[in-house]
Amino acid sequence: MAGISSVGAYIPMYRLPRTAFSEAWGSGGGPGERSVASHDEDTMTMAVNAAVDVLKAHGRDGIDGLFFASTTATYREKLSATLIAAAADLDPNIRTADFAGSLRAGTSALLAALDAVNAGSAKNVLVVASDDRQGYPRSDFESIFGDGAAAVVVSRTNVAAEITQRVSIANEITDVTETIGVAWATPAHDKAGNMKTVPRPTDLFNSYSCTYDCWNRLRIVKDGGDNLAVYEYDGMNRRVKKHFDSDGVYGVDTYVHYFYNDQWQVLEERESTTENTGPESLDILGQYIWSPRYIDALILHDYDADGNS
Repeated sequence: MAGISSVGAYIPMYRLPRTAFSEAWGSGGGPGERSVASHDEDTMTMAVNAAVDVLKAHGRDGIDGLFFASTTATYREKLSATLIAAAADLDPNIRTADFAGSLRAGTSALLAALDAVNAGSAKNVLVVASDDRQGYPRSDFESIFGDGAAAVVVSRTNVAAEITQRVSIANEITDVTETIGVAWATPAHDKAGNMKTVPRPTDLFNSYSCTYDCWNRLRIVKDGGDNLAVYEYDGMNRRVKKHFDSDGVYGVDTYVHYFYNDQWQVLEERESTTENTGPESLDILGQYIWSPRYIDALILHDYDADGNS
């Protein structure tokens, strides 16, 4: 009977106290802390670290399959399992497969590995699950979710935990209802997967409506018939202008223009309370300085918090 012969894991070094969420939002949080991936970590790097960790105990010899599971895989089409196998220095002739798009991805990958080993089509299958899920702002998930990865080797020999029973139930979920707290507005999506109806962060029972252009870029956010935000883009798909409602009273009343360098990094923001075709003459709202060593490494953000330029 197949079972789990070795176990490995990876948890990022950084931690965020859950009290930080209650301090920021005025609610939520709770005891303890959550793990946070660093700026150079993602689902793939954490999966590789977990795989290497389990291989320290099991060894690479004899691994003839690698199944990867995640709801936040780095790539949408590229097979992630092959990248993990290559980074872990496994034999290139092993069987690889990705499991995604569901919270059952991890258990589905484990069941598939058990089936393969029990059927004799594989002897030792490495199963890796990794996630970097971002909770909705102000939601409990924001503080509950933690970043990390786990890995197990499924084998028929040297089994530490034998899987003797299992049950699978296929129930289609058409809606999610609350069991505690306030009822949420039901999100709706268009055919491209863009969210058209979004629960309000401060009033989850009601919602905002979103409109996207033919390139699936967010263009307008509305509260009923009033525009809360309007976004404009240039020919390189960079957001160059934002119109938004700063006080929630009379609709759009603030306009922010964005200026970029050739690396698509925002260098400056300029703000106005009226529509303006000459943004270079406006007051500076914020300026950014970026490190030349890494494209996402922000060194300094100067912000005009008191509105005096």
